[in-house]
Amino acid sequence: MKRLIYFLSFIFTLLLSPIICFASNNNNDDEDIETMVTDEIITTWEDPDTVGHRSVPLPIYVTISKTNGVSIIGISTADIISYQICNTDNNVIGTYFNDKEFAKDLFLFNEFVKIKIILTNRTLVGEI
Repeated sequence: MKRLIYFLSFIFTLLLSPIICFASNNNNDDEDIETMVTDEIITTWEDPDTVGHRSVPLPIYVTISKTNGVSIIGISTADIISYQICNTDNNVIGTYFNDKEFAKDLFLFNEFVKIKIILTNRTLVGEI
């Protein structure tokens, strides 16, 4: 009986964890937006794994803060040319050359938008 209770508790926890993990940002003034971006067009693939499959590069984590601007792990701000906010049809809503202006305007949107971060050698895309 004890094992059954532990098993049911484990299953219940597994069912609830996606709900907790995928809670969305409410875009409050004091919150940061954390998202992932990937290369817009993948031109190079990673080396094949042991069974010959190829995989896309890992996503890059981005933190967007209204006060601190944009922070991208592993990418220098000197490599960033511009930031774009796009609608779901990939039409550009705004282009920004300053990360704090980009972040400030991004917090104004309540609907789903795409972001593009244009670097000197590639373009990163993500969704908010």
